Amino acid sequence: MRTLSTVLSCLALSACGGLPLQAAAPVGEPLVAGVETSQEPRDGLFRVEESVEGASVPAATFAEVTEVTPAPSHRPAARRQGATGGADEPKPWEQRFIDPVSAPLTFETPVHHTGFTGVFLHHRFPETSFFKGGHLTGGALQLRWAVTERFSIIAVKDGRFALKPGQGQDATGWADVGGGIKYAVIDDKEDGFLMSLGLTYEATNGDSKIFQGNGAGLWRPFVTAGVEGEDVNVLASVAASVPVSRDRESTSFDWHLQFTPADAEEFVPLLEINGIYYYRAGRALPVNFEGVDYANLGSSKVQGNNLITAAAGMRWRVAKHSDLGIAFERPVTNRKDIFRDRITVDWVRRF
Repeated sequence: MRTLSTVLSCLALSACGGLPLQAAAPVGEPLVAGVETSQEPRDGLFRVEESVEGASVPAATFAEVTEVTPAPSHRPAARRQGATGGADEPKPWEQRFIDPVSAPLTFETPVHHTGFTGVFLHHRFPETSFFKGGHLTGGALQLRWAVTERFSIIAVKDGRFALKPGQGQDATGWADVGGGIKYAVIDDKEDGFLMSLGLTYEATNGDSKIFQGNGAGLWRPFVTAGVEGEDVNVLASVAASVPVSRDRESTSFDWHLQFTPADAEEFVPLLEINGIYYYRAGRALPVNFEGVDYANLGSSKVQGNNLITAAAGMRWRVAKHSDLGIAFERPVTNRKDIFRDRITVDWVRRF
């Protein structure tokens, strides 16, 4: 109470002209004439004591702020900067994630864009397989139309393929045609997360001599997502192959993963893992293998079979809206079925 009374007395004297006040004083100097000020640093601040007529009065002093250092951001740089480098403009998805290269007929990107993808693949059969070696070579043209930023119409399977088995006759023909839609249910550019749901239908217009045209049609619901990380970007996809005729084609689930460096720009190395699990066998062929992502044979002895492959490759961003991809793929499980290895090359052109 004595301290408070002393301060009030000083203010009263100043108001009456008995104790003149300075108009302004530098930081740290006394504001009241005849008042001694002591400063001691305390935890990075200043403790100020003013001595008035023998009484010590604590007072607050504010120092000038010379520089403010913002807290570091934990988001990847790609999320913080836009296509033109603006901090408030996030990069478009096609500049963050690259399209998958391996399993081109089943591994769908969550990104929505308009353009086409030309695919070429060379697939070799194991010597111990039904074909006793040999290979399948072919090309396809995939089309994608982004009706809106979230909704796309896609054509994912078509093309012409040449079958040259180690035993049996060579054949060339057209593949089944498949297409559908996909929709982005989550589009969070700020946190770097994109998820799309989709549904495609594969018709039976292909040539049977290259193991196409089986069954009565195939529905493929799928979910695909992309996650942008500090060091690694990840794409993941899960789909089911549900035949219209369960006796003539097999029922399966397939899953896919892609890992790419988050800071890669022009040349993007990639690692992709693809798996397929046969939930229910068909009744068309009395064999214990299936056609992986290329064909559905309706094999009767594949229930419970599981095949996993791994692919290593890269994608080269040739231009802003164009890039080339290449990947080499091999099985990593003991089961190989008709999969010895595969080389996939593609060209993605966006508009």
